[in-house]
Amino acid sequence: MEFHLYNLTNVDQVNQGMPPIYQQCGPYVYRKHKSYYNVTFPKDGEQIQYKDWTRYHFQRDRTTSNLSEIDLITNINPAYMGVIALAGSDSNIMLGLTGPTVQDPIFTFFYKTLIPDIQAKWTTITLSQAKKTILSQPNMTEQQFYEIWANSTSQPDADLWKGLLVSSISQKPSQIPLPSCLKMWNPSSPYSLTNHSTDSIRTWRRAIQADTHAHNILMSAFNISVPQITTVLNWLNNSLYPEVVNKNITYFWNIEDINDLAYLQWGQATPTQGVSVMDLYPEANFTAAPEFALFPLAGRFSALTLKRSKFLLSGPSGLFSMANTGVFLKSTFAGNVSFISSTWGLSMPEALLVAGYLASNIQINFTPEKMASIQASGGGLFTTRTVHEWLWNVDDPLVAVATGNPSAAQAALVYNTTTLEEALKTPFSISWTGKNNISRIAEYVQWKGGNTLTGYSTTVPIVGVNDFGQFQPNLDLSISLSTFDSNFIRTVELVPIGMVNYKGIKMIRYEVANKTLDIDPFYFQNIRGFANMSYFHNGSTVFLSNPHMYGAESKYVKKIQNMTNWQDVVYDTTVVDIEPNLGTIMNYDEGLQVNIYLSNDTSNMFSDLNGGVVGDVMLPVMIVKESSHLTDADVTALKGTLYRGIMAEMVGFWVLFGIGSLFIMISLVFWFILWIRRVRGVDRSEYSITNPYLRVAGDD
Repeated sequence: MEFHLYNLTNVDQVNQGMPPIYQQCGPYVYRKHKSYYNVTFPKDGEQIQYKDWTRYHFQRDRTTSNLSEIDLITNINPAYMGVIALAGSDSNIMLGLTGPTVQDPIFTFFYKTLIPDIQAKWTTITLSQAKKTILSQPNMTEQQFYEIWANSTSQPDADLWKGLLVSSISQKPSQIPLPSCLKMWNPSSPYSLTNHSTDSIRTWRRAIQADTHAHNILMSAFNISVPQITTVLNWLNNSLYPEVVNKNITYFWNIEDINDLAYLQWGQATPTQGVSVMDLYPEANFTAAPEFALFPLAGRFSALTLKRSKFLLSGPSGLFSMANTGVFLKSTFAGNVSFISSTWGLSMPEALLVAGYLASNIQINFTPEKMASIQASGGGLFTTRTVHEWLWNVDDPLVAVATGNPSAAQAALVYNTTTLEEALKTPFSISWTGKNNISRIAEYVQWKGGNTLTGYSTTVPIVGVNDFGQFQPNLDLSISLSTFDSNFIRTVELVPIGMVNYKGIKMIRYEVANKTLDIDPFYFQNIRGFANMSYFHNGSTVFLSNPHMYGAESKYVKKIQNMTNWQDVVYDTTVVDIEPNLGTIMNYDEGLQVNIYLSNDTSNMFSDLNGGVVGDVMLPVMIVKESSHLTDADVTALKGTLYRGIMAEMVGFWVLFGIGSLFIMISLVFWFILWIRRVRGVDRSEYSITNPYLRVAGDD
């Protein structure tokens, strides 16, 4: 199986309205493996039910030596076009991104910076109180306290020492020396565990987050080793915080989870006592207060409670989702009061305020940076990826944000099922075996769990044979065939064009019917030569054609430099050779090209981010060529089985025909002799009809 990828060499010029210039890269050769599992034969063997597992393996030895799966290819990003289909335009993408922008970077900052700092601050309070309580116990000296804290692996008193033992996680004494312990617990010592200063709190936070510089500061301040600081940080993160500090915080704020502080900060700003993180963390370079509670006019309404904030942002229709944000803004601007109330629990004034916060604050001050980050990570209209990423495995950052589900961001061109476990999760397919009706052999009853398709003008049934390579036997040039093609996701007609002889094997050659790529409103195909597959690719304007757009409307072929020169009728045409007696595919050369269509409405689609791109153009992405041919061994085996059987049948026929002819000739001779004898007056009774040979021989 071969893949040719198109590499766009003038992206900057295309963004300025110039025609695209491509180079073909490839072929990159892969071997396709297909196996069948969970095979059963329902309906007394009239049907076969199965699941298939298809995977692809790169063939280094069959790929040109200067080509590699890590070659970089630049082209239009099909996933971006899918998001455009969802949003309508890149300006709407920017607006829709405001909700996800609240989630990241704003809530991400709350989670990674603000909340850990609050934990560190509460740690100083918790440890100071705990030490005071323990030292008030009879016979407890300060030296004993430090010895137990640093080296004990089990709690001497569960109530007093819960979560306070540094060595409880590692179960090995930390051996932190007494002078170091004194510094680590002295409120006046820089960076001590009980020092309330902002610098101390943030240094511990960065150290817990594996900041090497913070580690070095703390090791130097307390004269401790790498294993010792590692033990202390592990204790804080996995013992003191979950067992003591977090419980104190959640109790104080009357929240269920420590991360609820982020929603409190966004909706009420109470964790920071009404001060924005923009002011508390100038190094974050926020250009505006990210909290909704601190947005102008927000004070005119009751601040959003924790429950309302969570429901608005991460509920069933939460604004962390780009799609939900789009619906919210559209509904708000349309004044759909009842829908807003039932979906987000907001009054109309509150909805307008949230919409204003998103459109004027987040979109202006935060979203451009987020979009720039997405584009830099490969999520823009044009993107650069390795061959392996283009074909098999890439997560598109814009799709991850648009769907709100990073695990659903896969944007590879070909689906490669890498594990059997994954393949077995797919629905069953069912086909007829031909047991009682050989003319229906291999026809689908059900494909991937369904027997009808949506996405066209009306629902259509799944009709045609599967990909076993088998059709009805006893074919001739008057019979056209139907196959259900999983690339076109529809029934495709194969029409006979003549007989071919391949190494002594006579076969009927079939081609894909021209109507497959004709203009057809039923399939939403408006341009000759291109099959519209947008519905099946999440709205991304994917169109299939013959390789090099062969046979397509010349207007679109000419818009791609060199496309006409690359065309080759033999290479660009799909042909299938079928042995007519068996109905089995013997040779085939199948090819198709994946294209992305940019409509002539690009001025509206790309007004904000890609305003110079010219539309009404088919941009080629890749060519897929799949072929299989009989080997000499196959030909020998076929001649030794099928053709020998056919010859035996023919010999038998002609032997019987010869014997029959002999009887006819003898009868004619016998009749002629009788006629002569009658003329000469000879008695006919001496000629035995049962043994005429003797009499004829006797006459000779």
